[in-house]
Amino acid sequence: MMRWLDADTWHRMWANAIQAMAGIGLRLVLICIAYWLARQALLRVVDGAMTRLQTRSAGPPGKGAPGPMSSERIGRLRTMQTMVKSLVGYALFFVFVLTVLQTLEVNITGILTTAGVAGVAAGLGAQKLVRDMISGFFIVSEDHFAVGDFVTIGPAAGIVEELSLRTTRVRDEYGRVWIVPNGDIGFVLNQSRGPVVSAMDIPVSSVHDVDGLMRCVNEMGAELRDSRPDLFRSAPTFAGLVGFDAAGVTARITFESMPHAQAEAQMALHARLRESLIEAGYLPQPPA
Repeated sequence: MMRWLDADTWHRMWANAIQAMAGIGLRLVLICIAYWLARQALLRVVDGAMTRLQTRSAGPPGKGAPGPMSSERIGRLRTMQTMVKSLVGYALFFVFVLTVLQTLEVNITGILTTAGVAGVAAGLGAQKLVRDMISGFFIVSEDHFAVGDFVTIGPAAGIVEELSLRTTRVRDEYGRVWIVPNGDIGFVLNQSRGPVVSAMDIPVSSVHDVDGLMRCVNEMGAELRDSRPDLFRSAPTFAGLVGFDAAGVTARITFESMPHAQAEAQMALHARLRESLIEAGYLPQPPA
């Protein structure tokens, strides 16, 4: 009988095979355990970060503090949470597969080269898309603005109707819709994170009783605030005189309005103020 068929040869072959299988098997078990632990830890980090973001965004309502988040905002954060967890899971799984193949002594150089070339090609072909999506991710995660906020982005000023990872859609006061790629957003003026204070200067004929003018304006402001709470956060008040000349004085009136209704609030204030000043005699009666 040939030598490679004798008992000693078979015994050595089986011993070597069992030893190799034990070593590789132990390493594979350790790799699987490490993959599971890393995945659980990273997913918990993502869940914790999103929970803190929701808690911060829905803090106790108050002046200058955000109120409870809308269901759409919560849904968007949950969508982003699911997306981040999926990306983390895919990245870890890719590393896990490569580690397993390397443990099995499979040459992974070709796989890494192909993946690298494909990644470079995809990056060069979709630079703008990747830039928009990364910018959108940070806009949502850092809570720059949300759906329903009144913002100014470049020439677009209006209410945010839709916020996705790639674009932001803003509708202005004329009904026009502006679609802005998130990667092109440099500076944002968000007027919905606190009261919007406006000032209006009005010329009035020379008056001897400034205190009477102040009472007239403040009474008118209180009535206007009670009748139009949808426009005014606080009653328009007399701030003082900002100028005077031989023809009269210039009075300044300040008020807090809703961010999306500044123009309408100013028009309502102009109309009611004119009526009040005419009735009080500070403005001449219009000709019949």
